[in-house]
Amino acid sequence: MPTPSTRARYAARIDKVVDYLVDHLDDSLPLERLASIGHFSPWHFHRIYRGMMGETIQTTVQRLRLQRAANELVHGRRTLDDIARDAGYASQAAFARAFTPAYGLPPGRFRQQGGIPTPLSTAPYKPPADGETYAVCVQLLDSIDVAALRHRGDYKRIGDAFQRLAAWSAGQGIAATEARSFGIYDQDPESVDVNALTSYACIEIPPGTQAATSVSALHHSFGPACGTGTYRSLH
Repeated sequence: MPTPSTRARYAARIDKVVDYLVDHLDDSLPLERLASIGHFSPWHFHRIYRGMMGETIQTTVQRLRLQRAANELVHGRRTLDDIARDAGYASQAAFARAFTPAYGLPPGRFRQQGGIPTPLSTAPYKPPADGETYAVCVQLLDSIDVAALRHRGDYKRIGDAFQRLAAWSAGQGIAATEARSFGIYDQDPESVDVNALTSYACIEIPPGTQAATSVSALHHSFGPACGTGTYRSLH
């Protein structure tokens, strides 16, 4: 079993690989190239990646492409055929077979009902019926320790930051699917240029957890938090 310091080094190198995957989803992704980015030998890379991330590289790429497709279904206007091809599927039927188990609805219905994917979860998502709203829920959250990764630009792409944060948390032995996660959004997207928007992907961490170069450890007071409305209307 790797020591904590070895896991931290591996996590930093795996994080570089995940960054590359996020930015090159439409490119060829040979194992040798990915291994070299993380400074691993091809022989050991696949085993280390799976041990750190809990899934194969192919599964990560498929999940990232489906996440991108889910966002495109809700926020874009491209056809299902085009979205399916960009996600790596030759037909709508093949796309639906992969998408439906991940998000709980076939792509067409997901688009109609305005579903939005959860960055760190593959659990089926069940959006409200069209026009239905959630009851307002206001909670006063206590101050908690979080790891925060800054995201700059379109809030809809914060899922990329959550994916990078998942790679870091794996190196810390933190189960990203079990720890609470939060998004912090600094500006009103209707009054600030999209390229100037800043936000933070956050995950709860045990006190005293050491951060990395790109990840900040914060003791944050979230204060009152509330939510209402359909996902289609959220900002």
